[in-house]
This record gives sequence, structure tokens and C-alpha cells, in this order.
Amino acid sequence: MRQWRRDLLKGCCYHIVQRCHERRFLFRFSRDRNNYLSRLWQLRQKYRVVLLDYILTSNHVHLLIWAKNPAEISESMRFLQGASAQDYNRRKCREGAFWRGRYQATIVQRGIHTARCLFYLDFNMIRAGVVKHPEDWRWSGYQELSGRRRRYRTIEIPKLQNFIGLKFDNEESFRNWYREEINKLSSNSHKRVGCWSDSVAVGDLEWISKLSQIVPHGRKKIFQIPKSNAFGVNEKTTSFALITSEKNRAYFTRNLLETRYD
Repeated sequence: MRQWRRDLLKGCCYHIVQRCHERRFLFRFSRDRNNYLSRLWQLRQKYRVVLLDYILTSNHVHLLIWAKNPAEISESMRFLQGASAQDYNRRKCREGAFWRGRYQATIVQRGIHTARCLFYLDFNMIRAGVVKHPEDWRWSGYQELSGRRRRYRTIEIPKLQNFIGLKFDNEESFRNWYREEINKLSSNSHKRVGCWSDSVAVGDLEWISKLSQIVPHGRKKIFQIPKSNAFGVNEKTTSFALITSEKNRAYFTRNLLETRYD
């Protein structure tokens, strides 16, 4: 990979979305969700990836991940997909696909954009109408970030603080800020913004424009994400999403996540 491309992607996070086969609710039982979280803890022990946030729903999973080498994300996801599918098939005495093909990945620029993605994930089950507050859903990063779960933690909070670009005196200061922002948002409406899951990348306009140059030729569009008056981040900085065809997106992210460099 050319040096300017490496520099462009250095420090970026990756929002991973993985859906169950045929969008079926294969995670509808808490036992299977708990098994997946156990595999997520193993992933942290086995691979050199940094988990920044996650939420497990009844039919899909969101992960916010960083790795020095993007190829390590691809390797870790192969383990996570395979192990969790085997757990379910073994328990149900079934055969066949568990996941709906390959996962989708959206590159997220560090700083404000990572902070916005973090909160967007945490409100997934509120948007679905399942709970009224993130604390009511056990299978999400909120439990760790808020301090409700202290054992078997998978999120590396010091790294997360660095990536979102906000400074805190200590971990407890971060938790207080996080809980305050969640509570500010819990009474608001939370509409789905598809570009957080469906785009190639999210970041500022300059970064997105440069990134669009290395996406294969074809239909491309830069879309401005509506601003929010919350999240405790500087709203003077607008987030933009790079939208392209599904084929080009799959080609780009597949090659990116299978590239290893120092």
C-alpha cells in the first residue's frame, strides 16, 4: 500500500456490522447472546485488535474496532464468526449458515466522528423500540463504559478516550461524562442514519474527499450527515459519508482489511 494511503488510514476505526442469515432472529435467546460475548472476550485475548464499543441485538451485531494492521481485523472476525456459529449450531443440533455472508465495514475517522459513532451504536435498541434506556440492554458496551460491568471487560477505555479526542483526568471522569451524555439523549428521538452502517467511510470533508480517490471507479457520492446538538462534541465539525455501489464498497473494504503493513 502506498505511503500516502497508509497515512490517510492511520488511526482510523472500523464500524463492523454482521447480520444473521436471512435476517433471522438467531440471537433471540439470552444464552446465545451470552455465548457471543464470551467469544468476544476471547477475541481480545487472541488477537491484536482493540474493541472500542459493541452491541448485540437479536439478529445482528455492531462492533467498533481498531487495529494497527487492518488485516488483523479480518483475521479476528473469521474467528468470531466461526466460533459463534459453531456454538449456536452445536447447541441447536443444526447445520447450515448462521451469518448472512461477509460482514460490512465502515471506516470512521478518529476524533469527533468516532465519538458520534460510539453513541449511535449505544442507542440501537432504543431506536428499535426494545428498551427506553441503554442500561436496560445487557448485551452492549454501555454496561462496561458506564461502569456497571467490572469483570471480563472487553473494551479498552484508555484507547477509546484517545480515539474520540476528548481528554479526561482519569477513567472515572470519562465514565461520568459518558453517563451524562447518555442521559441527555435518552429522552430524545433517535432516528436511524443509514450512512453509519451503509457507507464506505465517515469523517470530515477533506479526509473523505481524499479517501474517495482510492475507491474503485464507479458511482460515488459524498453525503453530509445531519448535525446533532448532543454527544458532548464540537458540532462545528460536520461529518460526511462516502457512499458508493455495494460492489465497489465490498471490493474496497475487502482489500483494505486483508492488507498488512507495518
